[in-house]
Amino acid sequence: MTRLALIPLLFACAVPAYAQQMSDADCDQMGVILQEVADLRKTGAEAEAVILQIQGDLDGDAAEFAPVVPDLVTFIYAQPEDGLTDDLGARNAAACKGG
Repeated sequence: MTRLALIPLLFACAVPAYAQQMSDADCDQMGVILQEVADLRKTGAEAEAVILQIQGDLDGDAAEFAPVVPDLVTFIYAQPEDGLTDDLGARNAAACKGG
């Protein structure tokens, strides 16, 4: 589960504009995306389908997250399923915010 706490760092590295600092709203949006990926993975969805679904669902300000969705999906699909808890998104949003 410790590896899941590295997601904010992965995201910051994947999107140079966020390398400086992510806002709380960005951290919250990333948490929502991560939770959706984890939930879809637990249903047995294929990674490629998850990427397309999530990227297609992103609109407005959230659309700027589209380029990193494949990396986030790859990372989540590499984790043990027992680490994909119902609070994964919230925990990562909190870690991203420094809390």
